[in-house]
Amino acid sequence: MPRAVDELDRLVVAALQREPRGTWRAIARRIGVSEATVACRARRLLDAGIVRVIGSPVSTRLDLGFHVLVSFSCRAGDTLEVARTLARRADVRFVAVVTGTFDVVAEFLVPSKRQLAYVLLEEIQRIRGSSRRARTRSCARTRCRRRGARPSSATAGCRSRTASSGPISEEEDAAAPREPLGAVDLGLLQLVSQDGRRSNADLAAEVGISESAVSRRLRGLVHGGYVVFAALVDPAAL
Repeated sequence: MPRAVDELDRLVVAALQREPRGTWRAIARRIGVSEATVACRARRLLDAGIVRVIGSPVSTRLDLGFHVLVSFSCRAGDTLEVARTLARRADVRFVAVVTGTFDVVAEFLVPSKRQLAYVLLEEIQRIRGSSRRARTRSCARTRCRRRGARPSSATAGCRSRTASSGPISEEEDAAAPREPLGAVDLGLLQLVSQDGRRSNADLAAEVGISESAVSRRLRGLVHGGYVVFAALVDPAAL
């Protein structure tokens, strides 16, 4: 039986949420214990799946589409099935069962408003248990995502929001400069999306550059708004 999470584990989790790629030394200084203790506790939490650190590529910055929150009303007794059906969709990044006016909230990543209309008017209506009542809202900022989410199959390239600042107009976003990322940067994004705690040494070996170059490129990707690092926590384990 795995050991129960204690107060020190919770401090490590909180530090990882604040600095997902922080060194064990930096985290140890923050919570006031030894580096070895932090490394041991953090590895146990990561290996047990209680915490998972990911580097979430910012879809709008990479021209993969834009995010829309859709709230659904469901027929009595069908809420969980609707949520499960939505969670299986490749273009859904987040699903939650909620209380209040609506029963389920889902975040979609769609390449265009035309595709969103098709999803809402055609595909969603075929989900058993979902009523016709729904509300949509655009997302101005994304903090974390479900790994592997991708836009619906349709025309890509719609830009309507920025993920590195507040909401802006479509005209402003379309006029904003976009420097295409090279193969090395795209490779780094792919690797950190699978494991955000992967060491610079491992990343360097994978993409064929030096550790210092990896560190410099990751800083550039973060500051450029191409990736957001986050520590995802299983709340039931805490």
